[in-house]
Amino acid sequence: MSSINKKRYILIYHYTRCGSTVVSDMLGRVPGCFSYGEIFNPGNSWPARLGLSDYSTGAGANNAITDLIQLLELGEAETLNGESIESFFFEITQWDVYRQVLSFTIKELIDYFNARQDIDFRVVHLIRRNAFLRYLSSELAAFRSVYHSGNMPTDTPKIKLDPTKAIIDIKVHLQRYIEFERALCNLVPIIELSYEDDIQSDPSRAFRKVLSFMSHSTHDIDQFLLEIKPRYAKQINMHPKDIIENFDEIHDVLRQNGFEWMVDN
Repeated sequence: MSSINKKRYILIYHYTRCGSTVVSDMLGRVPGCFSYGEIFNPGNSWPARLGLSDYSTGAGANNAITDLIQLLELGEAETLNGESIESFFFEITQWDVYRQVLSFTIKELIDYFNARQDIDFRVVHLIRRNAFLRYLSSELAAFRSVYHSGNMPTDTPKIKLDPTKAIIDIKVHLQRYIEFERALCNLVPIIELSYEDDIQSDPSRAFRKVLSFMSHSTHDIDQFLLEIKPRYAKQINMHPKDIIENFDEIHDVLRQNGFEWMVDN
C-alpha cells in the first residue's frame, strides 16, 4: 500500500519539560492533523471521553499495545466527524516506559506499527540537552503546581533542591537518551529536535521541521505559521541562582560531576 493512502500515526517521544506541549498543540491545529497530547498523562481526558474505564495512567498500570491502539482508533473515529484527518500525533514520555505505565517497550510499539500495512508510522524525538534545567523546570512545576505557564513571576519563592536527587536525575536522563537512540537505530523514520535549538526561542522552528518531515510543502508551512501561534510557554526567565535556595551546594555537586556548564552558561 502506498504511504499516500495510509493513515499516519506520529509518536512524539520525550523526557518531559522539553517543549512537547507547545509543539504538539501547534501541530494539532494544522488542517488534516489531530493531537492527543500526552496520551498516558492522568490529566488527559480522552480515556474518559471514550468510555475506557479499565484504562489507567498510574505507575505500574502496564497498559498493553492493544490498550493504546483501542484508544487511538476510538479517538480517531470521534475526531474525524466528517473531517478529513490524515495524521494523528500522540505523546509518550520516558516516564511512561520506565514507571511501567506501559507493558511494552518503544521498540515493540515500532515493530507493531511496522507490521501494519495500513499505517505510516513515524517518530519525533524531543530532547533537552541541559538535563539539569529540565530537572529544575520539573521541580518548579511541582512546587508551584503550575505546569503550563508563561515566564515565572519574579516574586516566586525560592526552591531547595536535593543535590543527590538532582545528579541521579541528570545521569538517568542522559543514559535513557542513549538507550533510546540505540533501540531505534534504522527501525523507523525519525526526526530529533532539541529544546535548546528548536523550541526555546522560537517553537515555530520545531513546527516547521516536523511538517517538513511529514512532507508538507514549504508554502503550506508558511501559510500555517501565519495562522497558528504558540499558546503555551514554560521558559525559566531567571538564572538558577535566583531560583534555587541552596544554589552554591547544587553548583558544587554539578561541578564535581562535570555538569557545571548546565548552570554557568
